[in-house]
Amino acid sequence: MSLFLDMSVTSENKRTYQVFLQQRRASHGELDSDRSRHHREPLGEAFDRADEWITTNFDQSNRGIALFVEVGGDWIEGLQFTTPVQNRLELGDRPVIGPLAEMLAKNRQYGIVLVDREHCRLSSYYLDELRHHKDLRPDAYPTPHDVQKGGYAAKDYQKHKAEETRAFFRMFANEIAELDRRHRFDHWILMGTDETVKNFREFLTATINDRVIHTCHAPVDAGDGELRERLAPFVGEHALHDEAVKMDTL
Repeated sequence: MSLFLDMSVTSENKRTYQVFLQQRRASHGELDSDRSRHHREPLGEAFDRADEWITTNFDQSNRGIALFVEVGGDWIEGLQFTTPVQNRLELGDRPVIGPLAEMLAKNRQYGIVLVDREHCRLSSYYLDELRHHKDLRPDAYPTPHDVQKGGYAAKDYQKHKAEETRAFFRMFANEIAELDRRHRFDHWILMGTDETVKNFREFLTATINDRVIHTCHAPVDAGDGELRERLAPFVGEHALHDEAVKMDTL
């Protein structure tokens, strides 16, 4: 039994997946005489095992479930998602994984960079989940002893800070390349001031620069809630664009 359930909460703060399960169970007339813990049909036991798995394992912060239950056996496997899935139940000789493949195809994996001249924060966004990877806060270079306010010394100090920024940007770019090597993100999003983002892109590798699909303003210490708010409109629009391109291709 391959079972996909929409676990999202309605405007009345309720989940409606149980209505779907009841309807699907009622569609099998042979289960009319089935009783909990005294099953006459292996399918009735499979439904109960699915209910038990949800009660025991479901994380209330998630919005989708895929359950694969062996009818007449002991095997069960469950997956949870932060995004909702369409209610569906299939009975067959093997698990139905088409909805999982479709969900993966619809959701891109984004690498997120929040950067300023002295700090860099690396995160990712996938299936509506924001994941933190690393904070980079290198120590500032020692200030030359002969730097004083005004005149030539001030120019020397500006030059010193500019070289410091370039060194930090090279360090940040190397960390991004390593993170990309491990996770192979579909796209990258850069966040910071327009000037900082523009200057920082010069330090990224060509393969990463080619996948920078969006830039926007955000402070490097922005909280997860603020980041989600800033990312949501673009991610939603990009998903619609992806779908339109696929339809055009078809």
